[in-house]
Amino acid sequence: MVDSALGVTLSDDTTQTGLCRETAHGELQEYCQGVGDETLSSITWFSLRTSLDGWLNLASRWQGTAEAIVYLMYAERLVDANDVSRNWCENNLTDAKHVKAAMRLMKGKENRILQSTWG
Repeated sequence: MVDSALGVTLSDDTTQTGLCRETAHGELQEYCQGVGDETLSSITWFSLRTSLDGWLNLASRWQGTAEAIVYLMYAERLVDANDVSRNWCENNLTDAKHVKAAMRLMKGKENRILQSTWG
């Protein structure tokens, strides 16, 4: 199965499972309310590497448009909610342009987190 928007093939290499309310990021926890642990752990979603690479790919393809800004905002949320470093980006993202874009997003991370209501 392929996600045509992100250009990703769903496989064990691009997805993960095992969501747990206690270890989920604060922003995600609100969406987990009322959902049992068994259900949460059975959900399959794209890995961080796949998601970030996908959103940055879309932003690159739509560069200079309003859509690109939206795609960068999704990538920004992933950067802010996760432990993403330059080294991680260089080892996990598929394109040098994606690494460069992620580095730009990381520069504003501290400010965004200070202004955040994620808790």
